[in-house]
Amino acid sequence: MDRDILRSAAFGGYDKADVIATLDTLNAAKLAFEDGAIPLAELKRTAEKVAGHKFKKVVTGGFNKQDVEDYFRKLCDDIQNMTE
Repeated sequence: MDRDILRSAAFGGYDKADVIATLDTLNAAKLAFEDGAIPLAELKRTAEKVAGHKFKKVVTGGFNKQDVEDYFRKLCDDIQNMTE
């Protein structure tokens, strides 16, 4: 499902603070590269560092897992396409 929002899950899901911090790292690097503030090599280093991240799971009140995975994959794909 193509979503630009992250829904909350009633039970389970991924830790919201962990998700926001990880996505913010990627988004900030992407925007900095687009603005010319960082070189391509730094964007690649950031993307590689974050690509293998395993989100922390919670019992209740996290972000919907599928939404997070879809958004994360889309963002990583966008960055990969920028670096080719």
